[in-house]
Parts: sequence; structure tokens; C-alpha cells
Amino acid sequence: MEISVGEIALAVGGTVVQGFPGAPVTGVCIDSREIKPGEWFVPLEGEQTDGHYFIADAFHKGAAGAFVSRDIDTVGLREAALVKVKDTLKALQDLARYYRGKFQVDVVGITGSSGKTTTKDFMASVLSQQYRVLKTEGNLNNEIGLPLMLLRLEEHHQVAVLEMGMSARGEIELLTRISSPSCGVITNIGDAHLEILGSREEIARAKTELLKNLPEESTALINGDDPLLLEHSRGFGGKLYLYGWDKYNHFQVKRALINRQDSHFEVAFPGSAGREEFSIPLPGRHNVANALASLSVGYLMGMTPELMREGLKNSELTWGRLEIKEGKQPGVKIIDDSYNANPDSVKASLEVAKELSPPEKMILVLGDMLELGEVSESRHREIGQIVGEMAPRNLLTVGSWSEYIKEEASLRGVPACHFRDAHDAWEYLCNLYLEEGTFILLKGSRGIKLDEIVRKMTK
Repeated sequence: MEISVGEIALAVGGTVVQGFPGAPVTGVCIDSREIKPGEWFVPLEGEQTDGHYFIADAFHKGAAGAFVSRDIDTVGLREAALVKVKDTLKALQDLARYYRGKFQVDVVGITGSSGKTTTKDFMASVLSQQYRVLKTEGNLNNEIGLPLMLLRLEEHHQVAVLEMGMSARGEIELLTRISSPSCGVITNIGDAHLEILGSREEIARAKTELLKNLPEESTALINGDDPLLLEHSRGFGGKLYLYGWDKYNHFQVKRALINRQDSHFEVAFPGSAGREEFSIPLPGRHNVANALASLSVGYLMGMTPELMREGLKNSELTWGRLEIKEGKQPGVKIIDDSYNANPDSVKASLEVAKELSPPEKMILVLGDMLELGEVSESRHREIGQIVGEMAPRNLLTVGSWSEYIKEEASLRGVPACHFRDAHDAWEYLCNLYLEEGTFILLKGSRGIKLDEIVRKMTK
């Protein structure tokens, strides 16, 4: 990063109240504990504390300067550069928007109710075969994380693949305006965030804010198998492409072989009479769709099937996404899908589980699906009914809402126990007899912390 204190102030409409405007800045950080010499500190106000209290700590570690939105004690900080702003979070976002404008880089923005992280990982891997790519790391996909990712752009980057998360209306619009994507991708419309948004219609409106705020010359790619998404994408002024399994999509899956640990499939590209074969290191029909979205963007950016094949083959996927791991007990497999959960993604995981193991050797550990609002009980009961039809060897549910999963599954004869937290569920698992060939699927919202069980049960 190459920018000066004065340029930062100009970018955010702030005032240099202390320090030398020409001083260089090499990066941006929001955590005083992690700041490196030369970086700019952004003190954010949270529910628990205020970053202004840590400005002195940041400077003692070599920070080049900081935003301030109120008066602070500058004793001992006379050489520090300070830029006064009204709102430090907005200043971070404005700085990211300005900084993104300094680069001739293609930005791909990805949102959707589920699948966006896996799609992001596949897409970054595919595109990196031909381009130098910056991609979203971890969960840096919101109003704080996305600006921080943009501020990591360097001159050598040609493409940025950015995940866009949300929980309310207006958030995707904000992220789109900050990042100004040249391509927008929407994976699907599901039940995630029903608690806040109230209906799938409102979720669709929130997700398609991406389309409504793309620059006119932009390209959009959406899941053509999702009727609600199709409806809310009407009127998009740029180039709109559809991907999916149905025959009317521009990019189609023609045939797929989904195995226990990988998937092989054929794709028909627009204007091509033939089909191209691809493979991914994940099972599941939904993951084939995620890979197809990535291939579609690669194709639109001029990549050859050969390069895209290599990209999918070498994909590095975010943890907790249907990873099949060796358990500490010999012959036991752990299916780690603990990263997050909503009704659609849980159903997809259960479909994969049915393919991986006979029911008598399958143990399900299912946590709450959070943020579903008024439909929380009905959606959890629906999952319980599906589990009842699967008839697994055992079901463990964790949290509060997931007790409804347990109730419905128990009514259908599934041996089931409910636990309030992951630790108690883990202790119960430790006392179960796990024969060779047993599979244990863990799936739940991140707040339930099923990943802690995964760590304790894997090598």
C-alpha cells in the first residue's frame, strides 16, 4: 500500500489535526494488538469497548496515524498523525472506496444465502490460473471486513474476488458501492436472515441490491434454477447470465457423478456444441453448482477449459465445508460442515450424508440454525422430519431450537439426545461405541461452535 496521511484525509473528507500530511502509510488495521509499523489505525466503536482507548497503544507499536471522531488525550503523541472524522467506520469505508478507484482491477462480488464462501474459494482458484488474484480471507465479508480486503490491493493484482455477507437491507448496496464490482454473482435465495428480514421476498430484495447497484457496463451471473432470484433480477441493465442444472441456463451442468469425497461433471458453455469435463474435491450437488458459477466467470473472463480444470483441482477451501477428516478412533470419519447452517445448506448436507454412508453407520450432530425468526420452529421441525426419513444410527442436537429437530426425529424412531452446548454433546459422543466405518456429520450455525467437537475428534 502506498498512500500518504494527507491523501487519506482527502479521501474521507477529514482534517489533519496533527502530524505531517506527507507521511507515508503502508497498511490499515482495526486492532491495536495486531498493528504493524507504518500502518493506519482505525478505532471502531463496538458494543463492548471503543477503539479510541487504544490509540496510544497503536502508536507505541509504530502506527503511522489514526482516525479520531472525538477529542482524545494526546499527551505523549505529539508526533502522531491524526485525522478528525465524524464516523470512523464510514471513514474506513470511504477510504476503501477511494483506494479501490486507484486500481484498474476486475472485482467480482459474490453474495447469496448459501454457497458464497465455497464459490469464492473455487472462483479464486480458477481465476488464479490466469490472473493475479486477491480473495476474501476468513469472514472479512461485511461492512468492516470488505473494506479491509480492498485496502490490501496491490499493483500486481488483476482480479479481486470478494464475498459479500449481510443481515439487513441496505448492506449489500453499501458493499457494492464501496467495491464497484465489474461482475456480480448471486448463488441463491434461502431462509438465512429471516429473523431480521421477515420473508424470502425481502431476502431476495436485499441480495439483488448487488445487481441494482452494479455499474452499467457490468456483468451479472445468477443461479438460473432459483425462481425467486430470477424474478428479482428482471430489469438488470447490464449483461445477465444464468447458470445451473436446467436446460435454459447459459451455463449448464449436463451430467454429474457425485462420489463420497469428490464430484465429476460435464458443462455446456454458451455457443459450444460439446461438453467439458471437470472435477471438484467435494461431494454434493450444491457444490457442483458452486463450481459451475466459478467456471462461468472464468469462461466470461476468457479462460480455457484446461486452465479452469487445473484451478478446480487445486482449490483451497475454507475450513468446515463438507471436509471429510480422519477421526482419532481408527476407521471413523468426521464430516466437518460446521462453518455455518441454514435450512437449505442443512438439507444439502443431509443429502450428501445419505450418499456417504448407510444409515446404520451414520451419526448426525446438528446444531441450531440461527436468525430464522418466526419460522425457527417450523424449519427445525422440517429438518427433524427429514432426519426421521434418513433413520441414522444416532442423532445429537445442540443448542435451543434444534430440540425441535430431535423431537420430530424421535417421533419417527431415531435414537436422539439433545444438549445445550457443544461440550456436553462431545462428552456424550466420547461414550458412544464407534465401530469401523462410522461417519459423523456435524452441521450448525457458527454460534453453536460445533467446530470445537471437530477439533477434539480429529487427528
